[in-house]
Amino acid sequence: MNISGKRTSRLLSLSLAGSMVLGLMTTGVSAVEPAQDQTPQTTKTVKDAILYTVDVDGNLEYNVVYEAKVAQGVKVTDSTEGNSIDTLDELDALLGEPDKTPVEFADASHADRTLGDAVVADLIITNDEITAIEVTDVRERPVIGISWKKDTVGNDYRGFAEAFERNGAQVIFLPQVETDEEAEKIFSNINGVFMTGGEDWNPDLYNEEAYPHGSSGWNDDRDTSDLNLMQNAIELDVPMLAVCRGEQGFNIAMGGGLIQDVPTYLGQQVKDGKIAGDRVTVIEDTGIGWGDNHRPCEPAHYRVTVDGLVHSGGKGYHKLDAGTDGIGISKDSKWLSDIFGGAETIELVATAHHQAVNPGKLGDGLTVVARSSDGIIEAIEHQDSLFALGLQWHPERDALEDTRDTDVDQDLSNAPLRALVHYAGVQMDREDVPGPGGGEEEDEKPFQPSVTYELTVTDEERAAIHKAVEDLAGYVGDMVVGDGKYDPNTLVGALAEGSSHNSISYGSKKAGSVPTEYPFAVPNSATNYNEHDRKVEKLNWVKELGKALGLEVVQRQDDKYVYVEIGDPDAPEMVMALSHLDSPTASNNSNQPGGNLDRWVNSKGDKDPTAYYTPYVKDGWLYGAGVQDDSGPTLATLFAAKALQDSGVEFDRRIRIVMGIYEDGSPGVPTKENTLKYMDIPYYTKNPGFYDNWAYKSLNREETPIAAYTSDSRFPVVVGNSREWVKYQVPYISMDLSKDTGKAFSLSDTGAGITLRKGDDTLKDIAYGSAAQIASRAIFVLDISQASEDDVKAFCDKVEKAATERGWLPAENNTIPKVQLTEDKEKGTLTLEINTDVAMEFPTPMYSKNAVVWGMYLLSQALPEDLELKKAADGVSDLFFRNCEEGEAYIGKYILDPELLRNPYNGTANMTIAPMGTIKNDEDPQKFPFYDKDTQTLKISMNIRSIYDTEEQYNKAVQQVVSAFEEKEFELSHEADKFSAPVLYLSHKNPLTALQYASYKASIEYDTEEFSGPYDLLDVTYPVATTGGTLASDYQNKMTAFGAVIPGNERWWHSANERISVDSIVEMTKMMADGMLEMARYSGSAGAQLMWADLPGLNADRADLDLLDVTIGTYQDASDEINAKMLDGDQLIGATDFEIHMWKERGNGTKSQMAYDLGHEPGGLYLSLTDSSLDQNTFVLPMRLEFKYDRPSDMSSSDWNALRGGDLDMVNFSLLEDGDTVALTLPDGADAEDYFSIRVDENAPDTVYVAANLAIVDGEQEFKAVTADSKTDLFKLNDEWLKTHKNPFPERGQIEERGFFLFGDGEKNACFESPEAIFATLDADQLDDGDDDSSSGGSDNERTYDVSVSKADNGSVKASASSASAGTRITVTVKPDSGYELDELTVTDAKGKDVKVTKRSETTYTFQMPDSKVTVEAAFAKEGTAVDQPLFSDVSKNDYFYDAVEWAVDKGITSGTGGTTFSPNASCTRGQMVTFLWRAAGSPAPKSAETPFTDVNKGDYFYDAVLWAVEQGITSGTSATTFSPNATVTRGQTVTFLWRAAGSPAASGSSFSDVSADAYYAQAVAWAVKENITAGTSASTFSPDAPCTRAQIVTFLWKDRA
Repeated sequence: MNISGKRTSRLLSLSLAGSMVLGLMTTGVSAVEPAQDQTPQTTKTVKDAILYTVDVDGNLEYNVVYEAKVAQGVKVTDSTEGNSIDTLDELDALLGEPDKTPVEFADASHADRTLGDAVVADLIITNDEITAIEVTDVRERPVIGISWKKDTVGNDYRGFAEAFERNGAQVIFLPQVETDEEAEKIFSNINGVFMTGGEDWNPDLYNEEAYPHGSSGWNDDRDTSDLNLMQNAIELDVPMLAVCRGEQGFNIAMGGGLIQDVPTYLGQQVKDGKIAGDRVTVIEDTGIGWGDNHRPCEPAHYRVTVDGLVHSGGKGYHKLDAGTDGIGISKDSKWLSDIFGGAETIELVATAHHQAVNPGKLGDGLTVVARSSDGIIEAIEHQDSLFALGLQWHPERDALEDTRDTDVDQDLSNAPLRALVHYAGVQMDREDVPGPGGGEEEDEKPFQPSVTYELTVTDEERAAIHKAVEDLAGYVGDMVVGDGKYDPNTLVGALAEGSSHNSISYGSKKAGSVPTEYPFAVPNSATNYNEHDRKVEKLNWVKELGKALGLEVVQRQDDKYVYVEIGDPDAPEMVMALSHLDSPTASNNSNQPGGNLDRWVNSKGDKDPTAYYTPYVKDGWLYGAGVQDDSGPTLATLFAAKALQDSGVEFDRRIRIVMGIYEDGSPGVPTKENTLKYMDIPYYTKNPGFYDNWAYKSLNREETPIAAYTSDSRFPVVVGNSREWVKYQVPYISMDLSKDTGKAFSLSDTGAGITLRKGDDTLKDIAYGSAAQIASRAIFVLDISQASEDDVKAFCDKVEKAATERGWLPAENNTIPKVQLTEDKEKGTLTLEINTDVAMEFPTPMYSKNAVVWGMYLLSQALPEDLELKKAADGVSDLFFRNCEEGEAYIGKYILDPELLRNPYNGTANMTIAPMGTIKNDEDPQKFPFYDKDTQTLKISMNIRSIYDTEEQYNKAVQQVVSAFEEKEFELSHEADKFSAPVLYLSHKNPLTALQYASYKASIEYDTEEFSGPYDLLDVTYPVATTGGTLASDYQNKMTAFGAVIPGNERWWHSANERISVDSIVEMTKMMADGMLEMARYSGSAGAQLMWADLPGLNADRADLDLLDVTIGTYQDASDEINAKMLDGDQLIGATDFEIHMWKERGNGTKSQMAYDLGHEPGGLYLSLTDSSLDQNTFVLPMRLEFKYDRPSDMSSSDWNALRGGDLDMVNFSLLEDGDTVALTLPDGADAEDYFSIRVDENAPDTVYVAANLAIVDGEQEFKAVTADSKTDLFKLNDEWLKTHKNPFPERGQIEERGFFLFGDGEKNACFESPEAIFATLDADQLDDGDDDSSSGGSDNERTYDVSVSKADNGSVKASASSASAGTRITVTVKPDSGYELDELTVTDAKGKDVKVTKRSETTYTFQMPDSKVTVEAAFAKEGTAVDQPLFSDVSKNDYFYDAVEWAVDKGITSGTGGTTFSPNASCTRGQMVTFLWRAAGSPAPKSAETPFTDVNKGDYFYDAVLWAVEQGITSGTSATTFSPNATVTRGQTVTFLWRAAGSPAASGSSFSDVSADAYYAQAVAWAVKENITAGTSASTFSPDAPCTRAQIVTFLWKDRA
């Protein structure tokens, strides 16, 4: 056999003409031609051969169409890392067995495939035999999906699949898709897509009338499917090759149009004089139009070919070249020219099309890269994609064999397919990031924190909130504050106006003194520019804004803060957003280096100090002091609250928006002693750290929230402060590069800085902010004085190639290139400069694009092997850019063991590493070199911070970091400091983190297009630990930070020209509103208002959230503890249990996780069990504990109105202790309203809150009912101060007598613990017994129905509502226990009928509420257990036809109407009916070959079935010459067909009134009733003329045949 002998395809009959295939690309292929003289010992080498299999004859098949005999004793070697292949058997095992290409459609890879990895090798072939094989690359096969054409896979498509597999891919056939969601699901399982050829496109898609000539018609289902696939491929950046029809559809998908008939189009070009007549051949015009009537065209059209090029017809090939007018293949193409080795022409391209891309209607983002000489577009590219190429010809047609014996170049035919395979591999590498140590992690699953939170906000509510924000946005384009173009009471307008108020805080030194007496006014002074007056002015402006928005603004003092509260004022719990309105001096202080007024630029682009006070919007960005920190986000929070109010959503807690004014430069907090001279604050041990916190928590003794967030931060959630590797110093890694001196390439200089951005000169001002930036610009100067021109060219080519593959090149129009190479021949230097997408501060490197790392990666790809610099570049690339991914590399993914990466509870990155995160206070890259020229040493700084819980984890991580750098032969300059416990704003286990993070994700995933920036980084976004303090630091375990800097966007605060994009303003406002709503809802059914009460012998001074560890999730759902016996016929309203620890001191400072873990032990943060305060007091916790109750559907209006009206006799409360219930009964003569209450919110007419007053003692206490003076507002002034001063707030701290149920928790342990459950019930004896037609509370369309969720084993299930009106979408959230998965989820209505359930994600499902109550049931099974999936999405196990459909599918009678549907209620045609009957009979071959019916033609799917039915006497048609196959079959016709097929047995008449004795179907109906095939449509009717549905027909067949 010749060396390049062509092998024969495994498919003996392969019809590829006129078809299209999707291809994947791997590497270049060099096929060696055979020696013609067969000279002995002739040796040839085939480089980079793609191996396929060793066949049964011992031939190695490679490069798709070649094979050669493997010699005895063949030498097999392996030069790859991680493999050790040294025998032919090992190679054969690695290749696997070519599996039979599957014919089923799938949206995921097949686990039973036998084909092995893709293997590339160099082959030595001596005398036609392979004598040596050197394996050079082994990799997993990327998955290519071939687009849907029809419901069966023919030999042509199987041939396409084999071609791709021989080119190194794995292939699946894609099902038809109808929605973006279905397409997105497919693209989550494939790495590339091949769009094939076929029918014409419906011209409606590009707004044209149908053109008559040459059309084969169109397939609307396929059009829909293909457009969804192509649009999502571009959106999701999945590599795509589209051929012929695919290329045309690609243009339509991008908004373009088509030439409907190429010969006619060219004829018009000739008529218009655009093509010379001597190039033209006229095609005979038949005048036949396209359509049902095949009407002739009037007049006939002028149809021609040009230059003899036949695009459709003949053998189906033409030459692709420039000709006289065309351009051939463009040199400027991104991919096409490279694919064909720079060729401008191709001798033969396989062609079969009469339509083409219309050059006058080219789609958005597309570039024409090839034309034939007649001007027809032959190729298009979407050059912003990883790979998206459309070809008008069919390379796949001859990929396996020369199908039309034209000597076509098969290597060129395979080249586009290989390109797709290659880029699919790149896409796969993006998804499959290797784990620590460099190996591939098998089945790596995304990290999931163990503390989770089940969200309650529905999509409908989110839509309403987001619309409300958009309605408030008020963006009008470019504007300047004061120009009158905008509404100052809108979101954008208010943020701009707010920035115009000078609210800079200058601190205590410039104030001159710290106030010591009430009202603790900050002094005015010349040095603080009358700070008091400026603060008062801004707060007054905020008050006016609040009033303009219809919000009530509360202000206790004119210079401290204001707040707005929304929600029911009687709600017992409050959640808070606390932020600040002032700006730092860093953005305008002329005495500081940089960041001063001299740097500010006005709206015209001129340097202008007054721009600081004159905010403006330009090109979608708002510029002004404080717009990002924190005046802007603070005001956005105010608008978020307004949006919640406008949207009408319901919530349980109050929401308070607090706006302070002194965070960015404290005027000096008065001492604790001075504070207590005015206030009476028990257990006040130290002041809060921030003035705003002191003013809010201490000065006016405001209510402490149950949970809160500050906007003074970055998204998504900040949990605390991390520790630096070495205090006050930045370590660096170094490597001696002196050995490179005198070699072709050596490093001579470096620099780092802030990325350049065309038209954005002020970007560099970030460097002068308060936080150091990560290098987003890097400069590498190489000495090339010893390099040859070829060396330099090769280096540059490799840099360009690597940068192009990464998408860093080419540069977009009017942008600065991300990668630039500049050669200075006079100096003998070559400069590589990197400018990344975004600048970001160093505490959050996972969101950044690091220019130094990018540059080191390019050097690693381009430098020769013998350089120290190459070794250093390889090391940095492997540690921080493995598989070209950043993100999690900067939290140590390729350095640390997986269990060390993140905190297991909330996902916080335990360590962050920011290479060159040192850019600060200068914009000059020369000020930040990372190469010491004197010592010839590379020195890259490493800003390392950690937040490990334990010393053991910390020490282990430190050692792994050191080892990782040493393994790459770097030296680390500094040893890490000894372990010091980092401080946390809230514990890692606090569900508030999970709530905020889950809400953040849900906002993004609700609208991924709007939130495209953060969505791109969602897989590396987790709660973070950062530097510095925020307002969250003084609210112990109750508050987090959730702010304005969205991952991937610059952090602009504390710098000149501070800015925030308008898009980010709207995005963050939506995120804040979503998060606030989630916080404002009970996580269970209970909430509580803590009170002070004067109970003899008991100390209630600790009954304050600032002294108790209470937050989101404290009150747990305990309904599972309550059984039917306990209820005794009553209805459960709600049940809860809790434990509430006492803090050691008021929440004035952050604590470590170690302190949380120690708890009440020495060193812990809770009150120690040996504390003298605990020993000397018996503490009591008075509270109003309330339960939320949603109206059940069967509750009468009179009962509901009575309950909402406050009828306390309807409600009972009990304790569950040691299995026994204790009723909370009133003492004789007591007033129920003293002990119990019912709260209603007018905005929630279907909800009530019932409450009981409890007083829980920490220790032993006999159960009893007592009354006591009490208060809910814990405000109290110092008694001595009141003797000489008037009470400024007489309405505060009012005393009221209340009744309490007093009991002990059994153990004095500085923790208030509930019994097993505290629960409330609805007394059944108090409810109406009779029917009440008004039970809906209004008209029928307002009625609500119960949503009952059954308890499940091995997992939990929760519905988004406990009742809802018909048509409401209900979300069901399922959560399997560890080791289990969801087996089945069903929703049934009151009659037991299944309600359709739609899967939204792995854990969420939705259904539409019917007009009855529903029951939700979930079953969980052990992981790996086969899940019994429904046969079709529209066929339920409870349907009468379920067994019939299952039988029909099993017998091959039907496969449904789509991949997942059966359409049971669709009418059936006569053609379908006889086909079902024929298939049920075993699909026998008819005896005759001709039919008498003119409307039944060969090729019709029902052709044989009709012939058989006529032969069997089942039908004689609807006339002598017609069968009417498309007519709807009736029930009478159906049973008649069945009866005749059964032999027309005799049967007596039926009793149906609508079946007359002389009807042709009378005996058939009687027989069907006798055989139990049907019972009619009622007791007296059969409905013979009614259409017979698909469900009815298969049921009739099943009952007859099964």
